[in-house]
Amino acid sequence: MKTRVLYFTMIAAALTFSCQKAELENNGADNNGTNNEAVDFVPGPGRILAVSPTGPDSKIAFGSAGDDGKIPVVWTDDDAIKVYSENNTTGEKFVYEGNDASSAVFTGNEVEGQTRYAVFPESRAKEMADGKIAVDFGALYNNQNFHSALKNNGNNLKYMPMWAKESAEGVFQFNNLCAAVMFRFNDYQELRGMKIVSVQITSADNYISGFGTVDPETGALTLSGTDDVQKTIIVGHDKTLGPLDIANKNASPSINDEGVAGFITALPAMTYPANDLTVTITDNFGRVFERVVTKDLVLTPGQMREFPTLSFTFCYGEANCVVIGPNEETTFNITPYYTFDTSLAVDKMQPVKNASGDVYCEEGLTLNRIWGIKTAYDNLDAASVLPTYSLEENTATIKGGKSSGNALLALKDSKGTILWSWHIWSVDCLKDQAYTSCTGTPTFHNINLGATRNQPGNKNSVGLYYQYGRKDPFVISKSSTIVTTKPYLSQIELTEVAIRSSENKRMAWTIKNPNVRIISSLAHEISTSGIPSMYVFNDWLAGDSAADNWGCTSTPPTDLTTLKAAKGGYKTIYDPCPKGYKVPDMYYFSGLSSASGGNGMQKTDNGLIFSIAGTDLPETFPEDNKDVSDDYAYYPNPGYLNQGTVLVGETATSKGVILFNKRGYYWTTTNFNSGAAVFCLGNSGTWATAYTSHKMSLGSANNIRCMKIPTVSAE
Repeated sequence: MKTRVLYFTMIAAALTFSCQKAELENNGADNNGTNNEAVDFVPGPGRILAVSPTGPDSKIAFGSAGDDGKIPVVWTDDDAIKVYSENNTTGEKFVYEGNDASSAVFTGNEVEGQTRYAVFPESRAKEMADGKIAVDFGALYNNQNFHSALKNNGNNLKYMPMWAKESAEGVFQFNNLCAAVMFRFNDYQELRGMKIVSVQITSADNYISGFGTVDPETGALTLSGTDDVQKTIIVGHDKTLGPLDIANKNASPSINDEGVAGFITALPAMTYPANDLTVTITDNFGRVFERVVTKDLVLTPGQMREFPTLSFTFCYGEANCVVIGPNEETTFNITPYYTFDTSLAVDKMQPVKNASGDVYCEEGLTLNRIWGIKTAYDNLDAASVLPTYSLEENTATIKGGKSSGNALLALKDSKGTILWSWHIWSVDCLKDQAYTSCTGTPTFHNINLGATRNQPGNKNSVGLYYQYGRKDPFVISKSSTIVTTKPYLSQIELTEVAIRSSENKRMAWTIKNPNVRIISSLAHEISTSGIPSMYVFNDWLAGDSAADNWGCTSTPPTDLTTLKAAKGGYKTIYDPCPKGYKVPDMYYFSGLSSASGGNGMQKTDNGLIFSIAGTDLPETFPEDNKDVSDDYAYYPNPGYLNQGTVLVGETATSKGVILFNKRGYYWTTTNFNSGAAVFCLGNSGTWATAYTSHKMSLGSANNIRCMKIPTVSAE
């Protein structure tokens, strides 16, 4: 039997997976230019004309000839079909001898009867009983393969069953019994050089590689089988071409790019109910991933359904910030997790498994400090903050040093590539504070993310800086201080910067370079106030905006349930806060922002204090370097790191903190295009205010006050 290759016209499928049909270009000629209508055929004993399908149920070749890559499949020399009638339920073999043609004369033993039917290929056709013909779909189980060139024999399936009812004397127009699905994969993080080795499709209730009975009058198909193996189809890679490389240059998981590598696999054409089909993917590292088809899948004979691109998103561990006290030892989980969900929600992640079904654990991984800075903010001093750390399987053990401070700890593979990183926050004054005066009565940390003190006038109360949508922090020098001359640019930060380019404006690059801030190549002149440059909405990420990385809410909902549904009430894998906490939505600051001009807050030299529990503000503000009472929330004015280079006079600089001790900008998850809403504080002379309508560029780096993830009822 010659190889029979089927091609299904490519159709872009919606998320509902609704049935869609494609038109077949049929020029009515065989490969030798012979018009099919001119085939020399006279009906007679043992002589029939078999016609390949056309129209919406067409069987077409999987090749690259023609502008659209569509070629009608032709009958090939030595192809065989089985012909039945009510008088001959066993069937007779008919064979074609000749050149390739879409209409061909088959010969065999005469089959007499009032109505005749046929099945291709003959080797898969069984007996007819009770008016239905049995067909073996077993060849679907392990006779399919794929590779990245979708229009180049990507599916070399040898046996694709078809059926026909005699439409005129001696003439059989064939119809497909199979359909196909296309899966595309997007490894947008590009952490490992990921390649697909095999894909398995399993049905919970249908014997997709078992046996089928087809009603030759209608084409209705019923599947049956004898064991669970027949509920599975395996698609492997061509041994010559190797595994399917799915690395690409996409920036985010939500890009459904037709250029992303994919594969086609054949299935019996029927309706598969929601949650019946599971797709299991195995990659070149032995990692196993699963995706359940959660909606009804209607497969039309001879047609292909294209799934939305499945974007792999990986993370390690359960949070990107690990809290530890000085001289304290703790462990944290670095298990690899994955999801195909483009929301990036932590609760959508599931652990990567190996072929045995156990949690995947890779050998050769190491932990490495990227940087560390102690309380004094005077030098990068990793040893005093995080002196020891170790890794055993999927568990990291760390011990804090004698000093409070911050460190960045990276996980590297055997080639030295950074796979993930964690902010280690060594702090001994961290508490929860209930904001009973705010909408939703949220609970916040009492200090900024990365801060080690809760004291006005103490630079260690400032915390760390984050570009919007990134999980890793940036640190500044202890010499950052207010500058009396315009434009209020303080001393340099301690981590690196890079000009935005085609190479680094992708999430993949930022994961591998967590200590490098990406800035615009544009230089922005700062005016007297230092404000204008923040309104130039630049993003550090290409393609889809980084706005979704923290779970965006463009319009603040008015209740917690709606907030969670609108991506404001869950934590994402790129969220920089500790486990159980997240970047807050603007909604939760509303109680503070309404209290301005001394009504609920008080100006200090370097920040603002808020009453959060309904108590009056103190008559005198706490002294510098003295802890703030738990009845109040102290918010420093850390300024911000600019989105691009800054013109200071005639000189352009790419590092520096703008408006340090003048203003405070705290990220929220509420964003608009390339800008996001911030909880903004102002303190200059006699002016003091707080409001949430301010927007800043996603390329800027601001501070964060982490909020405890709200509990939302299931009602």
